[in-house]
Amino acid sequence: MPVVVAVEKLARIRDSEPLFKHISFIARRGQKIALTGRNKKGRSKLIKTLLRAFRNEPDDTTTGRGTIDFGENVRVGHMPKVFTGASAKTELENLQKLDVNLLLLDNPTNCLDLPMIEELERALIEFPGTIIFTDEDRTFTNKIANRIMEIATDGMVDRISGYEEFLSNETVLQQIREKYNPGE
Repeated sequence: MPVVVAVEKLARIRDSEPLFKHISFIARRGQKIALTGRNKKGRSKLIKTLLRAFRNEPDDTTTGRGTIDFGENVRVGHMPKVFTGASAKTELENLQKLDVNLLLLDNPTNCLDLPMIEELERALIEFPGTIIFTDEDRTFTNKIANRIMEIATDGMVDRISGYEEFLSNETVLQQIREKYNPGE
């Protein structure tokens, strides 16, 4: 499968506080990657960092390291975190009009009612491109994702699996504990 985006040794620090570091992965066409974990700021910042890199915009963190390389002919659509149902609906309508093959979604179910969430689920399941998203809705994440990346401040745990399988895998759970409790 063709590479859509390659991330190598990515780190972002704001005001001496690490948002994330040691992030490396390759996303391929058709993967639907959920960014999960306790690090809400880091997950959202990773989405924003990917978008800024695609747009060649400067980063707004005090310290940033690493590289982000996009594959050929990548076209990005983005849905920022929204705070009203009306703005969520507008963002989703705008996304549908775009000819994109990589979606970056920051909490897309925030402020959506159940019928809209179900409509979004159907559209994302049918989307042939790559999706990188974060969302607090565990059911939504389980239905959409085929790859999970737990983003901690000091690295990540990456596995090609659904969310429920990810959460029930003992090796994964041990790796997550080590990310949040180093030295234990």
